[in-house]
Amino acid sequence: LQDKPFVYKPSVDSALYKQLSADKNFSLLTKAEQDMYYWTNAFRKDPNRFYNEVVAQFLKQFPEAKSAAVKSLKKDLQGIKTLPLIFPDMGLINMSKTHGADLASRGGIISHQSSGGKDFSSRIKEAGQYRCGAENIFSGTPNYLEALIALLIDHGVADKGHRVNLL
Repeated sequence: LQDKPFVYKPSVDSALYKQLSADKNFSLLTKAEQDMYYWTNAFRKDPNRFYNEVVAQFLKQFPEAKSAAVKSLKKDLQGIKTLPLIFPDMGLINMSKTHGADLASRGGIISHQSSGGKDFSSRIKEAGQYRCGAENIFSGTPNYLEALIALLIDHGVADKGHRVNLL
């Protein structure tokens, strides 16, 4: 993609933000982490609207991003009305921060395996009692909205695993 920022002036869904803010862990997050939860939930609240408003604007600014992956994203989101909201879990947040620091200490590599050889399944078991989980790792922009769009498009990922995780 062109090396330029994605310029987007979104309107904030105050009802969604209020729902997230009511969660006891939300206030413990940094502003960047709150943005991540907000945008992920804005997407999940209305996937079609998110595509038609946010992804469409992204594609206007970055037409080179148009691909078969974008077409499949649009198709995957058709007919999905809403998905359950997700809320912060401090066990998972601490696990991800530890893993992120580990990746940074290894020169910023992208890997689902820790330097100690633990995969995601092992790390999530150590973090607490969870019924299920998935891990998306992204590097490239500090803007969570851009990162979310990139993970949803999932260009070059044959199984669309990041998209599936977000859905």
